[in-house]
Amino acid sequence: MIELSAKLASLGLPTRLESQGDLDRIAQAVQSTIEDLKLWQFYVLDVEAEKKAVGSASPKQWSGEDVSSKSDGDLVEIVKRNGLLTGYRSYGGRFITKATDPAVAAGFVKAARPGADASETWGKIADILNVDLYSEANDDAKAAKANIVDRLKYTRLDPHGPRLGEISGSSPLIENYFTHVPQSKTSKFPKEALSLANNGWIWAADPLSNFAEYPGKAYVRREVIAWGDCVKLRYGKSKEDNPWLWDHITSYCQLLADLFDGFRLDNCHSTPLAVGVHMIDAARAVNPNLYVMAELFTGSQEMDLKFVSQIGINSLVREAYNGGNPKDFSGL
Repeated sequence: MIELSAKLASLGLPTRLESQGDLDRIAQAVQSTIEDLKLWQFYVLDVEAEKKAVGSASPKQWSGEDVSSKSDGDLVEIVKRNGLLTGYRSYGGRFITKATDPAVAAGFVKAARPGADASETWGKIADILNVDLYSEANDDAKAAKANIVDRLKYTRLDPHGPRLGEISGSSPLIENYFTHVPQSKTSKFPKEALSLANNGWIWAADPLSNFAEYPGKAYVRREVIAWGDCVKLRYGKSKEDNPWLWDHITSYCQLLADLFDGFRLDNCHSTPLAVGVHMIDAARAVNPNLYVMAELFTGSQEMDLKFVSQIGINSLVREAYNGGNPKDFSGL
């Protein structure tokens, strides 16, 4: 999308949005760009490659659950249940979903369809698996396009939006979802590990779910309203998942608590609850009277209360204009 932004003029497309017609023309280019990426390849099995791998493998004796007289649909569910696939719904690379061990897959289809061609039988199973995977890929691509176009309309065309002006390579039609660390900055990590997910927020998101972690697809579907000045940190579920990070941020919080008498927790609903509890507890070990206010929008009073009580929040930052009358205002 950033590359598309830089070449709109050369494609005869508008670089400034003055009308719905301008937006529609760019929307078509967005659709073509998404299609050219062939994102579906990150979801599905390569049927021909699977048929070749299983057809050329020496079958291993199948020792799993009974597969005789099972329908094709039943066989597909058994394949998923028994770990016969690797990379299934991991989206970690093109055609990453495949038979874990072609020889085991060959033994499986031999037990299920004695006398049938193993290659063709496994190919049929792969085809059935791909039906839902293609549908999932198409749904994600459709959502990505819709979110890109809706965000573009708000930022460049809507009269109540920021009207950011001309689209270019330096002011692309999307916000950048990733901060790319130059490899010259560190030699410890491979290039693939140096693209860091920018933080942000999502409308009506589950505050107890980290949208940057698997199996979430918020970044693929362009659902994140991203900030470009901070990245998501991989805390995991507990300190054991990333001891260095927990210790580092704990020290930082305690340093601030020693210097200041109050904290504001920005976007508190997007901070893992366990992290918030740990860090504020650590800060109050240094400054017991630390005052904590939080920008907290969980979508329900019950969930708000969960965050307030567990973290120990003293007051909330709210948007007063959402209170249409005194009763509503008191419930903010």
